[in-house]
Amino acid sequence: MIYEDLKGKRVLVTGSSSGIGAAKAEMFARQTPLGRNGTAADVAATVLFLASNATAFITGEYIAVNGGNYMRV
Repeated sequence: MIYEDLKGKRVLVTGSSSGIGAAKAEMFARQTPLGRNGTAADVAATVLFLASNATAFITGEYIAVNGGNYMRV
């Protein structure tokens, strides 16, 4: 979904984030340690990694694709 106020921005709009507006999307990006909002490519890269043989010995892990926004301490 593309909204007029988000055109030209690198913002992933999902069912939970649709309609938040450009100002809030930019605020979320500033609060993220990586300084940007996630993209579909960020999620896809994680899915490809999890589907690869590189994860043959990984079980039961939770992988947060959130740019460090909710880092465990």
